[in-house]
Amino acid sequence: RRHFHFAADAGCGTGHITNVLYKEIVCQNLYAIDHAEEMLHQSKQFPHIIPIHCDFNRLHELDISFDLIFSNLALHWSSDLKQTLMTLQQSLNHNGMLAFTIPLDGTFREISSHCATHNFKINEEINNLLNNASFTVLHCSNHTFTDTFPDTLSALRSLKRTGTTFVPVRTRKSLPGKSLLTALKTNYLTYELGFFIARNP
Repeated sequence: RRHFHFAADAGCGTGHITNVLYKEIVCQNLYAIDHAEEMLHQSKQFPHIIPIHCDFNRLHELDISFDLIFSNLALHWSSDLKQTLMTLQQSLNHNGMLAFTIPLDGTFREISSHCATHNFKINEEINNLLNNASFTVLHCSNHTFTDTFPDTLSALRSLKRTGTTFVPVRTRKSLPGKSLLTALKTNYLTYELGFFIARNP
């Protein structure tokens, strides 16, 4: 297992994935970072994790030089991903690693013609943003997953967990509730997920 002195889960939510990360690496100080206090509070059930209430766009203000910054399905919340990646780069030490997953274009294709969803980027765009932020990209791939639900309402409720209720620019108007349920009639959602590992040179 890789050893890190200082590692952070940026946009940790409840800390459950942070706890999985803890079991996969050797880390002296693992920080759970999130701006949502209610969710962050739940991470306190894991005594080996250090919760910090902070937006990942202000991570550099913590005055900690991280060996690893990890983020799982959180960076798409950023209204300016280019700036966010530059901020994360400033928070890494020499040869520090950034590893994250992020939804890509094609995610939730089942509902995109009926309601406003996040303007997800394509794999190449994120790869270019990493290069522009002075990262050396070590791994870049994408995978398609399909999640099945009991009904359409359950599928729509699941969107909140992935942050797709945050739409900085609406390219189309959403249908009202009942009309949306009638128009969709789907009990599954497709995720196009990007996996990236980059190093701070």
